[in-house]
Amino acid sequence: MRNKTYQPQPVRLEPSAYGYRPKRSAQDAIRKVHKLVCEGYTDVVDADLSKYFDTIPHCELMQCVVQRIVDRNVLRLIKMWLTAPVEERDENGKRRLTGGQRGGGAGLDAAGGHTAGTHSDLNEAKTSIKQARKESFNFLGYTFGPHRYRKDGHRYLGVSPSKKAVARITDKVGSLLVPGNIGTWPEVRDRLNQIVRGWSAYFSYGTDVSVSGGRSLRR
Repeated sequence: MRNKTYQPQPVRLEPSAYGYRPKRSAQDAIRKVHKLVCEGYTDVVDADLSKYFDTIPHCELMQCVVQRIVDRNVLRLIKMWLTAPVEERDENGKRRLTGGQRGGGAGLDAAGGHTAGTHSDLNEAKTSIKQARKESFNFLGYTFGPHRYRKDGHRYLGVSPSKKAVARITDKVGSLLVPGNIGTWPEVRDRLNQIVRGWSAYFSYGTDVSVSGGRSLRR
């Protein structure tokens, strides 16, 4: 179907966007944000879209898609993807379906590349403007903003794993090492190494003023 009906078109991507972009990763976005903060761009809008992926505006989203795709069969398939529900499990292990008529699994991918062309409501309770020289903010699992150098106590603009990220890895490791774990030691060891290595790889970016020269907040 791709060979006969798909006509590649020039991809128009925002230079400042990192999500769903080839050859760009979350770590690249994290480095860029830290660089901008250190360069003086310290007014941060910490915004949260109100249940966006549960209420994807299909009409507006498809209007963006048809600008890039003209094949009716492909468009019909995308519409089917958008309304396909996603099965998830809550903290008690109970199954529940999300998405459906207003948002589906494929909608997450499609919406990620087209939010600029659709309307979304901000969650006012979770949206704020912060001054990064004085306040910290979280992004992609990291905490940006004022950090304190342990050696002499001076403050600098740094980056480190967020408290939530540390709490999650602590819980994961703790649940694996509980006395009631009936797995063999080689199984537990291998799973533990997998978890720790994965976490360490993602959170490998960080600041240590003794090494990286994080920007000091001293004047």
